[in-house]
Amino acid sequence: MAFEPQAPFPKSRGDMVRSTDWNDLVAEVQRLDNDKVNRAGDKIGALTITGTLGVGTAADDNLQLQVQSSAATRSALAVLSTPNNEDFLSLSSGRRNSQLAVMAWKRGDLRVGTAAGPDGASFKELLRVNSSDSAAARVETDGRLRVGQLMVGPWPANPAGYGFVGVNSLDQTQAGNYALLQGTGSDNGTTYVNSPTSVRLRIGNGDRLVVASDGTIAISNNSNMNFGNQTRQMLTLWNPDYGIGIQSSTMYFRTGGNFAWYRGSGHNDNVFHPGLNGKTLMRLDANGNMFIRGTISQNVNFNDPIFVPPVIDPNIPPVVFNPSDERLKRNIAPLRGALERVLRLRGVTFGWNELGEEVAQQENGAEPQIGFIAQEVEAVFPQWVRSIRSERSDGEEYKHLAIRGFEALAVEALRELQAEVEQLRARVAMLEGQPVDSLAVG
Repeated sequence: MAFEPQAPFPKSRGDMVRSTDWNDLVAEVQRLDNDKVNRAGDKIGALTITGTLGVGTAADDNLQLQVQSSAATRSALAVLSTPNNEDFLSLSSGRRNSQLAVMAWKRGDLRVGTAAGPDGASFKELLRVNSSDSAAARVETDGRLRVGQLMVGPWPANPAGYGFVGVNSLDQTQAGNYALLQGTGSDNGTTYVNSPTSVRLRIGNGDRLVVASDGTIAISNNSNMNFGNQTRQMLTLWNPDYGIGIQSSTMYFRTGGNFAWYRGSGHNDNVFHPGLNGKTLMRLDANGNMFIRGTISQNVNFNDPIFVPPVIDPNIPPVVFNPSDERLKRNIAPLRGALERVLRLRGVTFGWNELGEEVAQQENGAEPQIGFIAQEVEAVFPQWVRSIRSERSDGEEYKHLAIRGFEALAVEALRELQAEVEQLRARVAMLEGQPVDSLAVG
């Protein structure tokens, strides 16, 4: 109740004072004495300020509260603390028992969150700024964070168009748990990009590089892979023994074993297996033996370098050139007994059976073929026959022909035949008493 002294007021010297006024005055003095605040640290009870309040300065009319330090050396303007000695600042909407916005200094960290009451009860942390020098996060937030042009938020990206780095928690042990992660400890310096589906590198909102969930890498149709201008092995497949590289003016293919060229089908791990329903077009084994399926010859073994000129007419087989310079050879000797050995060979016509079509990789195998029987040739020219393990799963060996020098053999056989003819002509001429030159042969 307001104190209202009896009129006239103010009093003049000698005016009467009512006992009621006196008693009210004494009671108010006592109240003020009990509730007084002084520099000695006296306490004050409940305080209500209807206007502005200035601490250390006169408050601005536009501010409800203004605190200003009177000394430049003071480290803090105000300190608010909970009963457990954790400093905090609570900002209320004015509604009792509503959620309060709270700034708290808990165990050295600055934390921003909400609480159910002015004492920080049921505190829910939304943002933390870590003050230690440990590996812990310096800034943690339960929600999206936007700093300048960088926007970070939880998975999945929302329709508002925020950019997102990281999902749920940055844990590299979880397959779809993070988008971007920098390794630490033994993994220090390693950067991880992880996605539960695919990773897309885009320029101008167009895919330039896509890594699918199965590991397949796709490059834009308008993009090229460039390995620079240094000579080296650019691609290493499996290990350094298998790869593709560039030497000075030379492109090379490297293998630790064999080369093979297949058509169709899919992968099979067996050596020289073209896969189910696949075809072997050419193969080069580790010893340098080449086998070609096509117009040159079937299963020909080339130990020397070859040159195959372009074929203009596809109906004309290509010509194969072998080095034959005398300066490249030694132990040169005449070929003897060529005719006798040629006559021991038997030319046949044949067709491929089903097994032959598979092993020899022939199409239209029923069509008539001309050739030899490898077992018969082996008895005369064993150097022309090789036993090669089949590409079939049974691993059976089959005999193949690798004929070399047949032209020379045929020439010498004709020479021997011509010599026999000349001997017969001379004998006939002697028996008939005719000049040898006048005899007609044939």
